[in-house]
Formats: sequence, structure tokens, C-alpha cells
Amino acid sequence: MIKALFINGSPRKNGNTAQLLKRAMDGAREAGAEVELVNLYDRSLNYKGCMSCFACKLKGGKKGVCSFKDDLQPILQKAVEADVLVWGGLIGAAAWMRPSKCVQDMELKSLKKKYKSKGFAAGCSREVIEQGAAMLGWPLDDVLQKTLDAMRACESDVASEMEKL
Repeated sequence: MIKALFINGSPRKNGNTAQLLKRAMDGAREAGAEVELVNLYDRSLNYKGCMSCFACKLKGGKKGVCSFKDDLQPILQKAVEADVLVWGGLIGAAAWMRPSKCVQDMELKSLKKKYKSKGFAAGCSREVIEQGAAMLGWPLDDVLQKTLDAMRACESDVASEMEKL
């Protein structure tokens, strides 16, 4: 059975991102996938951003994998093991800020500019994205580009579903 992990990076559990993720989960479930949703802003989750201890970079350690064992580690491990990973949050917010309101014309350079701005989508944890990229063994630029490509491929279907909400 295909395992699909859905991660809501938005602090709003019932906002637009959550609604889109729920629709995508329904579709995945109907297609026979085993689905799971994680809300990163669930109050029961205990995790912090990077403490700059550099343990992830020490000789013999797993490069890029945080040495702190918090509630984020099992979620990131599930993301690595999932057949399908759907992440809602920062990139969708970046798309909504564009004149076109879509990712079709969004370039990686533009997304990275938003990503680096701490004030933009401040509720979306960059540390979680970066730790996930490290666990996958992918450079951050690759994760962002692959996500943009995937979002472009299904954007018209997502727009149709949004009209139904």
C-alpha cells in the first residue's frame, strides 16, 4: 500500500491550506493510499529550531540530521519513508502573493527570496523544511524546485477544487 504523508505547515488548522490538504488526502485515500496528516502547529508537538550546536556536522554523525531527539524527528523520518509527501504552507503563500496567484510563472529565485524573508509566512518553519531536506539528502534548492514542479503539475486540479469550497 502506498503511504502518503500530508504536512500542514500553516498555523491555521482549518484555513485554506488545511482545506486543500484534506481534499488531497481524500483523493489519495480513494486511490487506496494509507494517509496521515500532521499539523506542525499542534500544541502537543514539542520541537525547536536549530540551536547551532553543530552536532549534525560532527565527524561520524549523520550530516544534516539534528542530534536533538524531539517530536519533529519521527515526523521527518515518516517523510523520508513516505511514498508520497504533500507539504502545505510557504510555497502556497508565495503563490498567492504573485499577480498571477499561481506557481506556473514562479521561478526558484523568486521563491528563495520569499523563503529568506523571515517576515514572510512567518508561521511556516524554515527549520523543519531544512531538516527534512537534510534527511532526504537533497540540497534545499532541489527540494524547493521539485516542490514547485509538483505544484505546477497539479495546480489546475487544485484550483478546480478550491472553487468547490
